[in-house]
Amino acid sequence: WYERLFTQNAQAMLVFALGPDRTPERLVVVNDEAFQLYGYTRESFLTLDHHGLVWRSAECGDELADGPADSSQSVDIRTGTVYHVTASGQRLVVALRTRFIEQDGKCYAVVVVRDITSEETAQEIQRLLALLDNKILQGVSFETILDDVVSGLREAFDTVMADIVTVGTDDRLYLQARRGCTADLEARFAHAEKAPSFDVLSLGLIAIRAGSAQKIILQEAPPSYFYKDFLIECGCREVYGFPIIHHNTAIGVVKMAFDRDDAITAHAEAQIQKLVYRLSVLFERQVEQQQLRLRDTALAMAGNAILITDDQGTIVYANEAMVRLSGYTLKEMVGRNPRMFQSGVYSREFYKTMWEALRSQQTFRGLLTNRRKDGELRTIETVITPITTQEGVLTHFVSVREDVTERVTSEEAMRRLAKTDPLTGLLNRVAIEERIKIEVARAQRDHSVCALLFLDLDNFKIVNDTMGHALGDKFLKEIGLRLARQVRATDCVARVGGDEFVVLLTGFATRDPVGRWAENLIATLSQPILIGGYTQSVAGSIGIALAPDDAVKPAELLQKADAAMYRAKRAGSGCWRFYDSSTP
Repeated sequence: WYERLFTQNAQAMLVFALGPDRTPERLVVVNDEAFQLYGYTRESFLTLDHHGLVWRSAECGDELADGPADSSQSVDIRTGTVYHVTASGQRLVVALRTRFIEQDGKCYAVVVVRDITSEETAQEIQRLLALLDNKILQGVSFETILDDVVSGLREAFDTVMADIVTVGTDDRLYLQARRGCTADLEARFAHAEKAPSFDVLSLGLIAIRAGSAQKIILQEAPPSYFYKDFLIECGCREVYGFPIIHHNTAIGVVKMAFDRDDAITAHAEAQIQKLVYRLSVLFERQVEQQQLRLRDTALAMAGNAILITDDQGTIVYANEAMVRLSGYTLKEMVGRNPRMFQSGVYSREFYKTMWEALRSQQTFRGLLTNRRKDGELRTIETVITPITTQEGVLTHFVSVREDVTERVTSEEAMRRLAKTDPLTGLLNRVAIEERIKIEVARAQRDHSVCALLFLDLDNFKIVNDTMGHALGDKFLKEIGLRLARQVRATDCVARVGGDEFVVLLTGFATRDPVGRWAENLIATLSQPILIGGYTQSVAGSIGIALAPDDAVKPAELLQKADAAMYRAKRAGSGCWRFYDSSTP
């Protein structure tokens, strides 16, 4: 029955003759399954001693004697897991179950061998995947993770060399991580290392072009193969390359060099592909993190202030420019609402309308007056953009802000200068014409009367000749002030010429009160003025044109008031007249 058990067993079986110290001396019997597993012929198999089957035997102990005894058995049985080698040099991971027997006064070891290479490879890859995931969760650096991966591959598959390279923007391959079987070998590779480009034949580039796993048997490789002689000199027989695919594009290669043939089985290749796929995810994550770091840097270093809120308006981010703009620290802003910057200039209705537009995913652009932490009001050019998911769900608002206070102040000053008389500070002709247009339209709408009084100083040349032009200018400024003090807030005064002024009076039901206004203004002008030690008084002549009765266009109304003023002058100093179309 022993013979039937031996020959019919589905597992490989080996029988060793043992020496006096129970160490295996030679093989005496092997079954057919063992021939298939190890690849030896019967004749060559039986010439092997125990160490001929052991992988890198100098590094291993006596596995037949190693391992714990099976305490559940009454006979001496040993179990263990070791590395064996096939006739072709392929490494096997085998589970041994050894039973020691005596027959005819001799001792034998009956060894049942189970090939667990595929299972062990799968477990090694699973350990590497678990290590990879754990390192990622711990926030370990990308470079350290790659070093751990190549170290794990080298140990799991007993490679001469394992490395990871990536494709640069210049179409060259760049080393990311490498592990050799010895430090000396790593140093030799580093010394010979270059960055091959796409015009050079190398396994990495072949795998990248093919987009699939590739194998090179070095003795069969063409002379142009990159590093062929160097790899052979280092003891390599074949090299495998597994491309790392990102968005259907090969961005790198995992390479493994072996000193034996057929080192990677189909099952092992499938397991390695799982790891390579996980690496592609890691590379994608690295690219995303680099992009995020770039965006964070861009946001932080941006010249414009940037504020980000969630969909409820709670501040979640502010860059350094926003800190400078607002006067608040980042800690003081995060978690609060942007209403902390409100100036009180705008109504609730204004903000309600703005937020309704934003929540309907419309971008807001405009000038806002904001209040800094120190209470200073600043004019801020603001763009607020709603951020949504691909499904259209609102998630955040991004506000880009620029302090334009000085620019706006300057522009307003320029606008004022463009419409202001530089001597008196009153409106000039351009500004008064705009105001006439507005008030005439209102008078037509309200069925009211507005009056344009054109005032000219009588004999002002005498003032200039007596006091000089410098004091004459001060005299005109004082006249402007007196006229401005005489009118209502709804009225306005302008200087339209050297000694010519215009007063626009609004909101009358009839023209009757206008004459009294003209008399009051003439009386005001006649009051003496003390300038530079000189006391001087002048009279004035006033012409009046009414809108909308006399005219509705500003220029025409001014022309008719001017004509009426000359009628008043002809009547004598200190007179006023309405425009009369029948009187030249």
